[in-house]
Amino acid sequence: MKFDTDFASIHAYLCADGYVIKNPENQKHHYYYIGFRNTNTVLLNDFQKKFSKVFGITPIITKDKDRCKVQNKELTLKLLKEFNSFYSKNWALPNISKTHIKSWLRSYFDSDGWVGLVHRKDRKIGLESINLKGLKQIQTALKSFDITSTIKWHKNHYIWSLTICGKDDIERFKKNIGFLHPKKSKKLDEALASYVNYNWDIPSDNENLIKFMSEKGKVSQSRKQVRFSSIIKENLIDLQNKLLKLKIESRLNGPWSNPYGSIWYCLSIKLDDYNKLRR
Repeated sequence: MKFDTDFASIHAYLCADGYVIKNPENQKHHYYYIGFRNTNTVLLNDFQKKFSKVFGITPIITKDKDRCKVQNKELTLKLLKEFNSFYSKNWALPNISKTHIKSWLRSYFDSDGWVGLVHRKDRKIGLESINLKGLKQIQTALKSFDITSTIKWHKNHYIWSLTICGKDDIERFKKNIGFLHPKKSKKLDEALASYVNYNWDIPSDNENLIKFMSEKGKVSQSRKQVRFSSIIKENLIDLQNKLLKLKIESRLNGPWSNPYGSIWYCLSIKLDDYNKLRR
């Protein structure tokens, strides 16, 4: 069976939330079912449309809108012969091109993935599965898009989890994989938007520079200084250069480390110079 982007997507849907089943050999009653379980109509319609395009058969969406299914002996046997199993523990990511892997990953994450967000504290994309081999295949596929992930065993839930953390990796996921699922797509955008931008846009004109310094600076009366702190050294170097043009000397110190392991720097100027600048 030849893969294209639509077939790759169908395969992923079936691995994540689907089934390809037939009756056991010892049963007299025969059945052959292919189906995709989900309550999101966007995904159900996507599965239905792609299935019809690839196989020329249009599966039905149930009245409860909780799955899209079809009964077809020939296709069921053909899929089982080609891929052996789509059960949670046994599915495998097929050996397909990078273009098709992109489609496969999107549909799998659309079905089984989630986005976690605690504003300004924690953002991650994740999957859970009892299929460790399959998760490792997904991890390898993600690496082809320069996306780093980790896999851990959760003994309390008897399940493996794959997580993508860090702004760069989450941005690469959005750029290269993304979500069709509307709620997950929105949550992903919210997660990326919640990152604080630590790069300073320092004004050049005096009036706005003074306003900027009053917002960023911390006055130390005991030291007779105004101090500016940043985790990005270049921010302070830029401010230092702008102050030099105004003939105000400053002192750059660091790096230092806080109790959480973050590195930061400090630029200090005399309080008298700061007050003169404000006049």
